[in-house]
Amino acid sequence: MNSSVSILCNPHASGWDRCRDDLERSASERGHRLVKLDPDDKWLDQIRDTPPQRLCIFGGDGTLSKVVQKLDLEKMLERFELGLIPGGTGNDFARSIGMHGLPWQDAYATATEQPATPIDLIDIQNGSAHLIINAATAGFGGLISGEVSSADKQRWGSMAYWITAVTHLTSLPKYSLELTFQDDTHAKFEVFGLAIASGRYVGGGFPVAPEATVNDGLLDVTVVPVMPVSELLAAGVDTTFGWYHESGRIATFTARWVRVESTPPLPYSLDGETEQSDGVEFSIRPAAMRVACHTEAVGVQSPGAFQTATQSP
Repeated sequence: MNSSVSILCNPHASGWDRCRDDLERSASERGHRLVKLDPDDKWLDQIRDTPPQRLCIFGGDGTLSKVVQKLDLEKMLERFELGLIPGGTGNDFARSIGMHGLPWQDAYATATEQPATPIDLIDIQNGSAHLIINAATAGFGGLISGEVSSADKQRWGSMAYWITAVTHLTSLPKYSLELTFQDDTHAKFEVFGLAIASGRYVGGGFPVAPEATVNDGLLDVTVVPVMPVSELLAAGVDTTFGWYHESGRIATFTARWVRVESTPPLPYSLDGETEQSDGVEFSIRPAAMRVACHTEAVGVQSPGAFQTATQSP
C-alpha cells in the first residue's frame, strides 16, 4: 500500500453513492488508503498512527472545512498536504481551485498527485474562534444559504443563489452596517447582504467575489446595499458577468482584517454553518494550508505573485 496518500471519505456526501465504486477502484489501483470520516473523529487516530504525506478529502466544501478545522485544532494542519475530490452539492471552494466539473480520473489524479499550493484561511472572532476555508455570507446570504434548491440550480445555474434572494425581497430585513479596516478607516452602509471571502463562489457557483484568489493574502469584501428589486436582480447579472465595477451597484473592498458591526445582528453562513452576531472580526491567515489545485484554476494566483491589500469601494 502507498502510505503517502490517504483518502478521507464522507459517506454522507451527496456524491457518495454515485462515486463510491470509482473511488474504491482508483484507491485500490494506486494503493491509497481509504479512511471513512466519522462523528467521533476516530479517523484522526488512523492518520496519527501511520501519518501520510497527503490527505485527500472526498466530499463537499463543508467536509473539507470540518477536516481543516479539526486538523488545526489538533495542531496537525501543517503536517499534511491536502487534496479535494469534489463530492458535495455546491462545491464552491472546489470551483475556485479548479476541481469542480473535472472527469473522475482527472479529479482523482489532480487531488492525489498535483504539487500543493499554499492557500489562505479566514480566522473569525465573535466571542468564540472560527476558521473557514471559503466565505462568510451575511444578511440575505446567511438567511437563504440552505434554500437554494437543486431544481433552481439546474434551471438558473450560477444565478440561482441571487434569484432565490430576489424572490425573498419583500421579507428581507435591512441592516445598518459599519466596516472597520486594519488602517482604522470606516465605511457605513444600509445593506441587504454582505460577503467576506477568500474563494470566489457561494451558493453553488455564484461569483460573490469575482476577483478573489485563494492565495493572495487578502479578504475580498462584497457589500450589497439596499436597492429596488429591479436593481438587485441587475446587480446579480452584473456580478455574474463581471460588470459590477461599471454598474456601481455593489461595493467591494480588499483587506487583511475587517470588523463588521451591524444593527440588528446579522445572520451569517460560515462555510455553511449558521450563526448570528452584531460584531464579528475577520482576518486572513496567509498560506495556512497546502492544497492541490488544478493548473487552470481561475481562483488561484500564480505562484510567487503578491498583491498589496487595498480598499476599493
